[in-house]
Amino acid sequence: MRKTINLDGVWQYKLDAENQGREKRYYDLREASDWMDMDIPQNWQLAGVEDYSGVIWFRRQFRLSCSSDYDVWLQFKGVDYFAEVWVNGYYVGRHEGYFQTFEFNITEYLSDSRENMLVVRVESPSEDPETVWPARKRLIKGIFGHHDCRPGSGTKLGQMKNTGGIWNSVKIELRRRIFVQKAKVSAKLIEGSARVKTECKIVNFESERHELQIELKITAPDQQVFKTLFQKEIFPGDNLVIFVKNIDHPQLWWPWDLGEQPLYQAEVTLLSSAEIIDYISFSFGIREIKIDKDKTWWLNGEKIFIRGTNIIPTQWLSEYNMEMIHKDIQLLKDANINAVRVHAHVNRQEFYEACDRAGIIVWQDFALQWHYEDSEEFAANAIVQIKEMVNLLHNHPSILVWCCHNEPGRQEITLDPLLKDAILMEDDYRVVWMNSNLDEHAYPGWYHGHYRDFIALPSKPLITEFGAQALPNVNSLRRMFNEHELWPIDWEKWEFHDFQYEPTFQLAQIEMGENIETFVENSQSYQAKLLKFAIETYRCAKFTEVTGLFQYMFVESWPSITWAVVDYFRQPKKAYWILQQVYQPLYLVVRRNKPIERQGGKIEGSFILINDYLQEFPQAIIKLTLVDERGEKQMEWNSIECDIKKNDVMDISDLIREKTDGMKLPVDITPGKYILKNCIIDKKNKILSTNEEIVEITAAPLGQCH
Repeated sequence: MRKTINLDGVWQYKLDAENQGREKRYYDLREASDWMDMDIPQNWQLAGVEDYSGVIWFRRQFRLSCSSDYDVWLQFKGVDYFAEVWVNGYYVGRHEGYFQTFEFNITEYLSDSRENMLVVRVESPSEDPETVWPARKRLIKGIFGHHDCRPGSGTKLGQMKNTGGIWNSVKIELRRRIFVQKAKVSAKLIEGSARVKTECKIVNFESERHELQIELKITAPDQQVFKTLFQKEIFPGDNLVIFVKNIDHPQLWWPWDLGEQPLYQAEVTLLSSAEIIDYISFSFGIREIKIDKDKTWWLNGEKIFIRGTNIIPTQWLSEYNMEMIHKDIQLLKDANINAVRVHAHVNRQEFYEACDRAGIIVWQDFALQWHYEDSEEFAANAIVQIKEMVNLLHNHPSILVWCCHNEPGRQEITLDPLLKDAILMEDDYRVVWMNSNLDEHAYPGWYHGHYRDFIALPSKPLITEFGAQALPNVNSLRRMFNEHELWPIDWEKWEFHDFQYEPTFQLAQIEMGENIETFVENSQSYQAKLLKFAIETYRCAKFTEVTGLFQYMFVESWPSITWAVVDYFRQPKKAYWILQQVYQPLYLVVRRNKPIERQGGKIEGSFILINDYLQEFPQAIIKLTLVDERGEKQMEWNSIECDIKKNDVMDISDLIREKTDGMKLPVDITPGKYILKNCIIDKKNKILSTNEEIVEITAAPLGQCH
């Protein structure tokens, strides 16, 4: 059985701005009084090494004694970006990439008689802004290397606040010389059963082959157990072992709004003469995803509609702890979001585990953002790393889609087809999207036109980005800027924090007002208005012209001003509450014909009832009321009984006109602003959905109050 030693904690570090560490043999120093301390894991930006790009050396000592029956493996869960490793002065190996788990067998380099010294050279460079960055990038870091939501945005300062460091845990693991290196589970639904395939990579570091028993044990959520055991010769080197198990009446994984999230537990055990040689366990879910040529999503044989968002929860993955993850998951579910697009980066495993449990669908981007070097070497590197992403995250049932590249430009032809083929070699059970390109990104009202241009359903049928920027709340802004930067505004500082001046004032025509409070109100109101109109418009075209949408974006990844509806400090903007309303699985869209109603007139328009649930609601009741700004009821129309169809869009305008006498307003109602509320309840009197609209009523012209 495996034994683990955690190497997290206080390490020593030394900057190497001149890149002289190898020449000065930093990897073989026994005394290092001028090295400083840093808690690991941590991105060095968060440890106080601010705005540093380049090389930092890390070291720590450890003592270890183990039986000769075991090999000693050194494992890193994440280092950004280049890592080179020495143990006791011996060079062990190197790794490139920020998100992968990687490991080395260090048995031959260890000493039993003294402390062992582990040294890691980490390099996270800035790329040359004259010849490489941003159009010919070489580092595969996605939004951590170049993006309009990171420090400096897309400007010449866009590589500041580097994400480098040993950002995830480091450990030593003692293993027998034959062990299970990885296991991948895939499932195919066939006539009421699931055919579950488990691929195990078993590594034999012995010089001889061994006859072993290999057991796969699957425990269902209801504790039903499925076991398979067989003998197999394990040869020196890598061995592929495949199990196929049929599970009748499987418990299927669904997003939170459509069903449960049952997780199966798998255990793979290697035995020799009844002695356990190695053992691993992991969870997985059973579900099947298909997306048609018209981009309609099918999950477990059911057509589903995506109410999604894009997410980049942080710029520095070491800070994204379980408290932050749980907060974000709760915010997502409270906003009625059923899918996230992990935008142009690979996040930490704990986030995907939380999505598995919470029932949030994941569209997983690879870490490519905009343009990169068009070379054979870069393409080969990207192929290796995208395969590593797929194998790292393969067993998460929440991940339904892999996407190779965000806004790739001409590399949609030169690079992305190679990446799609690479993914399919590792996983042909999921959907692979070549890229999320500009034809799927809709920005009326921000980069062009007016937000009402969403009426034309731009980027249909599947919209993977749309939205507008909004300022964070005033208290959050005060945590980001000094008062003299806040008002009057220091535009250079705001640009560094990703604020976009021209779209704000020239396209959206947002007014600043006379103080920061007014500017925040105007900015957030515009974002909320745009998202409400866009989402309601898209949802009314569900399945006829639109198959899903991913609002851009959910939360700010650092103290910044972006398209997010939640700021970096996890304070919701006004648009968050709009998202919560318009993303309800069951939702009544009210589109009035007139912006202002009049005394004695009728509220005319369209009433579109959208049901994303996979169930019907017979004899549901719709209640419509008008309340004033104090919440006092001014008008209540007759209740409307309606049989709501499963997973459908229904135009109930005629029904509402018939049952409410055209929603006529009282002749003597006081002019002013009111709230039109609708509430949908089922036949057991359970509230299914609520919605409200601001209605302004003006006095009727003389002689027309009848």
